[in-house]
Amino acid sequence: MERSKMTPEVLLQLLLLLLWVSYERGSLGKEVYEDKHRVVGETLTVSCQYTPQKPDHLDKAWCKKIVNATTCTLLITRPRSRSKTEDRRYSLSYNTNVISINMSDLRVEDSGEYWCGNHNSSANVIDVFKKVHLTVAPAPTQRTTQQELTTMIEAIAIISTTKRSPNCLLLLVVFGLLLLKGLTFLVLLVLLFRFKNQSNGYTGKVEELNKLELSEISPYLSSS
Repeated sequence: MERSKMTPEVLLQLLLLLLWVSYERGSLGKEVYEDKHRVVGETLTVSCQYTPQKPDHLDKAWCKKIVNATTCTLLITRPRSRSKTEDRRYSLSYNTNVISINMSDLRVEDSGEYWCGNHNSSANVIDVFKKVHLTVAPAPTQRTTQQELTTMIEAIAIISTTKRSPNCLLLLVVFGLLLLKGLTFLVLLVLLFRFKNQSNGYTGKVEELNKLELSEISPYLSSS
């Protein structure tokens, strides 16, 4: 029995059928996976293109994939809202072929994989149009005084080890003058503080002498 051979026309029809299915699934000619990097406090904006179905009665959804699972947790849906469980940081809008999602005030724990697609609430399934892997990094902290001092010391060490050009010598002279000025100001403060303490001591001694003199004179005044 001879096997039936597939004619070029049949192969072409199968190829067209596969292309049509891919197009209907919304995965033809566009990226369905994105890698996003943000910093704490920033906003994530995602656009999902899709091919609308007729009738288009399914909710548009944004969900976060559960780790080590094939399901996700719904975060926001439209037009039917899940207002009791939705976070105000999420917003979703859509038109005939694009879904737009915003996530504001990002946190480190927001890192993970997210899905954008149609949500069938009756079957509790989501037809994914795009997957987004989000990484949220901590915000950079301000440099402390100790770090600034360390940087200054390293800069001085670099200058001292480089060739002593006129510019380097000028920098060293300026730094030396600033350092001398600071030390002079510190010495003046110490001397002023000591002089003030000594003045207070002398004032106390004069008051004690005055009291002694008055105590010695008072008997004579009372007898007269």
